Amino acid sequence: MKRPIFIIAIASINGILIGRYFKQSISLFVLLLILLTSRWLYLRYKGSINKDITNILIIYLLSSIIFGLYTNWLNKQYEEKYSRYYDKDVKIIGTIISDVKEKDYTNSYRIKISSINGEKIDKDTFILKIKKNKEKSHLDYGDKIYFNGLVENTKGRKNENGFDYKFYLKTIKIYGIMYTESDSVKILKKDNMDIIELVSNKITTKIKNIFYKSMPGDTSNLELGILLGYTEKLDKDLIDIFKDSSIIHMIAVSGQHIAYLEIMAQFLIKRKNIGIRKRKIILILLILFFMKLTGETVSIMRAGICTIISILASLIHRKNDIKNTIAISILINIISNPFSIFQIGMKLSYAGTIGILLFYKKINNRLNQITNSMSKIKDSKIMSWINQSISLTISASIFILPISVHNYSTISLSFVLSNLIIAPLIAVAMIYGIILILISLLPQFVTNPLFLVLNYILKIIIQTATFFSKLKISKIYICTPTIIETIILYLIILLVFYRKSLKNYFNRIEIENIRINVKSLICIATIIAILGFTAFKYIPQDKIIISFIDVGQGDSMLIETPYHKKILIDGGGSMTPENYDIGEQILIPFLLAKKIKIIDYVLISHFDTDHVRTEY
Repeated sequence: MKRPIFIIAIASINGILIGRYFKQSISLFVLLLILLTSRWLYLRYKGSINKDITNILIIYLLSSIIFGLYTNWLNKQYEEKYSRYYDKDVKIIGTIISDVKEKDYTNSYRIKISSINGEKIDKDTFILKIKKNKEKSHLDYGDKIYFNGLVENTKGRKNENGFDYKFYLKTIKIYGIMYTESDSVKILKKDNMDIIELVSNKITTKIKNIFYKSMPGDTSNLELGILLGYTEKLDKDLIDIFKDSSIIHMIAVSGQHIAYLEIMAQFLIKRKNIGIRKRKIILILLILFFMKLTGETVSIMRAGICTIISILASLIHRKNDIKNTIAISILINIISNPFSIFQIGMKLSYAGTIGILLFYKKINNRLNQITNSMSKIKDSKIMSWINQSISLTISASIFILPISVHNYSTISLSFVLSNLIIAPLIAVAMIYGIILILISLLPQFVTNPLFLVLNYILKIIIQTATFFSKLKISKIYICTPTIIETIILYLIILLVFYRKSLKNYFNRIEIENIRINVKSLICIATIIAILGFTAFKYIPQDKIIISFIDVGQGDSMLIETPYHKKILIDGGGSMTPENYDIGEQILIPFLLAKKIKIIDYVLISHFDTDHVRTEY
């Protein structure tokens, strides 16, 4: 049987989905039903099913059951483990495991709890919010503290297609939020972390200080995002610009960073008298440390694990299997935290990688055929590089598209051009930034001109991204597809790219009284998807639907009449609209989830800022 690990990974994801969306008793029933159905199919067709298929079924079912029950148990832990402490004043001891995140009235940290009211805890992670006090300084990474605080019962999704903050915390292994006053916090011990954690944090802090001292805030924060994936201080408007121009993935640490690290490490190590095997072991250690340095995000874990497995395969003289390698990295992530598969970063990271594996060769071959037919640029190295860049961008974006549409309800038609132009600039900023870190010990009169060059490069990146973000084709809103419609989109993509393979496969199989036409399948799937995206929600002729929209402080209401009229009463607002746009963050996702593209009437009860946002 080929690729058992790949099968386990797919089955595990299936089990996690069942465990996430069904209660324990129901999920167990669903998993047992799958098992019994598969057993019946095997007995019914055992004469025509070989041992490999039988083994695949057994592995798939066992993996689904194990991960389904594990996910269900873990979900119950998140819901009930600390419920007895909700909204109560408790005494807590824990260790700060992040840098400060400043808000208008609070400082936020991640804290690993060791005890609550004297009861020892399994070092679970919470977010600690401390009310600001001018006389109190920030807490430092590694500080062991004691404080009196409240444990919040975090709320989940409030509106259809709204952000589920409670579930989001589960995807990053955080059990909840705690609140306290700065006066109640007492530092019990400094540097209460292991040496690797402390060293990596000190190096990260040193790198941040190098750029903060040498460049303005906007460009230094962008460079830290490119180098370390550190976006805590990145301006929200700039993040929106990068999103709208379809290059937000470039400020997430990923495979590109690992590739450059590997090239630079190989270049430096080759100059030393070190054997090949020792070089590879040193490289593995460097990658592990870099993963720790950048916060072990999902994208860097994927890239790092895949690279390490490929190096290990070469050490034991084995061929690296890409599919199994990706499967192993998925398993490592979901064993640590099954809910991580619901992180948008993880979905986009793996979707992009899978898209490149599936479509890159086909797209690149097609582009090469087109360019080779032009005699003037035949065999041009520049054109070959452009083809490769376009092929990588398109192949990754194609498989990312359904996830992106489902999560953001937008499509970009300028992504190829924006990625093609900005990607080389990002690469230059990344490599140049690493060089500046290495030479930062030199006198300032030597390094300052070099930092000015980097600042200029980053300004060009920002201006280019701003230009693309303002194009109308860069952000086109569409109705949010359901899970079923998203799956149909993927089926259409696979049918389009692999129609010849499917046609050949069906031609080799004799199916009595059934004729399979791949083109018909594509047409049917496309029609279903289009109807799903564009169809208005059906309202019975004798009913009216009234939806109350949670917009925080304020009111908003949507009325859908039997005659398909949509009436919006108030739109919510914010006392500080520059920090949070109610319309973009709440109203638009809500309306698109209900497949509403046009509002017929808007009624405003009064002009207070919590009922309607007004511009002066």
